[in-house]
Amino acid sequence: MKIKAKQYALALLELVKDKKEKEIKGFLDQFVAVLVKNNQISQIDKILGFFNDYWNREKGEIDAEITSVEVLDKHSLKAIGEYISAKSEATTVNLIEWQEKEILGGMVLKYGDKILDNSVRARLRGVKAEMLK
Repeated sequence: MKIKAKQYALALLELVKDKKEKEIKGFLDQFVAVLVKNNQISQIDKILGFFNDYWNREKGEIDAEITSVEVLDKHSLKAIGEYISAKSEATTVNLIEWQEKEILGGMVLKYGDKILDNSVRARLRGVKAEMLK
């Protein structure tokens, strides 16, 4: 039975949780050796993505991305961070801001496994789909 990326990520989390930096290096070397032995080193990016999510959850943190047409003001970013914190029960929100003219307006918010697309582009696609019915 093949081990899934999520299972590897959880195993890695258990290995390194509450360990010192020197110990972690040894565990990482062993972990990579297991991936190579099991011919699953190609999953390393996926495993590390899941690991990062689990690690942040363990530490009470969450990564989030906000995409808008223009740079948002500090008040808006603070309100978005508080919203994400309340919804995810995270104590710290690591918010990365992107600008993308193609969304036309509004914003796209990604955190955890959620995507909230409140962009003008998405609304126009919805209107187009309704008109084509």
